[in-house]
Order: sequence, then C-alpha cells, then structure tokens
Amino acid sequence: MKAYSGRMGLKEDTKIFMMNSRDNHIKAALLSRGWVESGDKDSKLFHLKWVYKDRPEDYDPLQCLFHVI
Repeated sequence: MKAYSGRMGLKEDTKIFMMNSRDNHIKAALLSRGWVESGDKDSKLFHLKWVYKDRPEDYDPLQCLFHVI
C-alpha cells in the first residue's frame, strides 16, 4: 500500500476506500476524515470497500492481514 500511495501522490498513511452504494453520508464521513476514494473500481488495493450488494467472489482476492492466535 505504501508504494501505491506514493505513486498516487498520497501520504503513506492515507486511507483509501472504494464505494458502490448510494450511502452518500458514509462517503461524506470518510472524505471529511481524510480518506481518499479510489477511482479504480477493480483495484485490489484499498482499506475499505463499501458495496450495496456483495458476492462470494468479491472475497476471493482478499488477503488476511491479521493472524488468529
């Protein structure tokens, strides 16, 4: 994510979100907190993806960032 943020001209700690929803209040809240919306709806690089409807295949490319002990 750091390399991606750098290529996009963003600070390393900038949070990126994707949205496929009519929940404009969620989008406004994220933007007001400094989050940036990704313009690439097919990108696999994001901190949050907010969708109206999801499908099982939406979860296939996700990688676990946390290890359960």
